[in-house]
This record gives sequence, C-alpha cells and structure tokens, in this order.
Amino acid sequence: MEEQIIQEIKIQMFCDHPNILNMYSYFDDKTNIYLVLDYIPEGDLFNHLQKQKLFQEEQAKFYIYQICLALNYLHENNIIHRDIKPENIMVQNNMLKLSDFGWSIYTEQSRNTFCGTLDYISPEIVNGQKYDSSIDLWSVGVLTYELITGKPPFVGCRTQSQICKKINNAKITYPQHVSQQAQSFINQFLVKDPKKRIPIKIALQHPWLYQINQNLKKEYQTYSQEIQQFFNK
Repeated sequence: MEEQIIQEIKIQMFCDHPNILNMYSYFDDKTNIYLVLDYIPEGDLFNHLQKQKLFQEEQAKFYIYQICLALNYLHENNIIHRDIKPENIMVQNNMLKLSDFGWSIYTEQSRNTFCGTLDYISPEIVNGQKYDSSIDLWSVGVLTYELITGKPPFVGCRTQSQICKKINNAKITYPQHVSQQAQSFINQFLVKDPKKRIPIKIALQHPWLYQINQNLKKEYQTYSQEIQQFFNK
C-alpha cells in the first residue's frame, strides 16, 4: 500500500467523533483497496447545496458548528485535514460527518505540499510556504461563506493564477443578505496571516453560533435514537 493511503487509514480508524465519518475496516486485492465506511444515503453537502442554491444562516451556522466540533477534535489530536469542502462532508438526518482523509497528516509533519482544492486553499499553500493546522481554519471561512452565499469567495476568475492572486489578496465582499455577525465570523478565519486566524475553540464561542450547542444536543439525541431503533428491528 502507498504511504499516503496507509496514513489515511490510520487516521480515520483512529477518529471517534459524531461529526467524523466512521471507518470500520479495510481490505485489498491485487489492484484495489476497499474502505468499510458508514453508509450515508443522503449524500454529501455539495449536492444539498446545489439543490438549495444557498442555506439560510440558521441552517448554515448549525452545519458550521458541527464542522468546527469535528475540526476541534482533529486539531486536539494533532491531525490536519487539509481538504475541507462540501464534497467531503456527508449529511445524515441534518447531522454532518467530515470524510475523505486522503490528504490528512499529523501536525508534527511539517509540510509545504500544494494540496487540497484550489477554491479552499490558504495563502500559505498558494505561496509554497510551510503550514500548520491553521490551513483548516481558512477552509472553514471559505466553507461558511459558500454555504451562506452559494459560492466560494474567491471565484469568478478564468485561470488558476488569477484565483491564487485573489486568495493572496484575501479581500472579501458580501451580498447584502449576509448578517454582520456572519461576516465577523468569516472574517476572523479568512486572515492572510495564519497566526491571526481565530482558533477553533474560540470560534465555537462566537456570537454567530450562540445557542447552537443546545440545539445540537437535541439533534444528537434524535439521531442516536433513530440508529438504535434501526438495529433493534
């Protein structure tokens, strides 16, 4: 097995969090490697966003809170995801599960690898600089903007170099419907200097996410009951 695939398996088998897709096992044959993961028939967040065009802020903040919880868990365990985007987030009964750890690494592995998806990568990746877990914070800002407006903040360019230039400028404009609190939340992630980005633990206390915790506890409880009922059939 390739080193990157081995690391992906190790990381995802280690993870145990309600907002991270479970991996139960894996096996291989002469040509392929097969991962045994949660079955999520509702698909990924990208497809849900495509259908709805954009999410109302109440829905978006509920989703972003869950991603922040998953990231907080990863970062506390010295793991960088490196590819946060709607296609890598699964939706099940309004609960999100972060998936696809193919680019994930441990934080002690200093890298300057150009990886991830262009619309979501941070300035330090664009510039070929060494980076840490703060690249995930940048991606959360991009994701939040996209869920609320229907598109990432650094689109509208014809070439990769133009997109990279936009990312480096880190200038964001907002449609009128985006609240001041949402803008404040996003702006604290989309900071060019990685050391000045808001840490996940502090972001979870941001006013924009106020009272989400209690609502999420109810969702967890409902989701757990539905799973239990399924297995008791």
